[in-house]
Amino acid sequence: MRSSSSSTTSTTSIDPWGNCYLVNLAALTASEPTTVWVVSAGPNSIIETPSFAKGSSTPGGNDVAARIR
Repeated sequence: MRSSSSSTTSTTSIDPWGNCYLVNLAALTASEPTTVWVVSAGPNSIIETPSFAKGSSTPGGNDVAARIR
């Protein structure tokens, strides 16, 4: 998508089921090391991962996730 008011290009990525990805961005500025995840709601389109608790290593339900930090 190109903005008519500037030359900046922005894109929105969607998962294979047509949903936006979720990223726990607050973890990037946490005062202590925190895991950062990119999560897809999966085929049922419902985020079932209960939290992004420190040290969390498994997405919930049929969510699909990638740890990026």
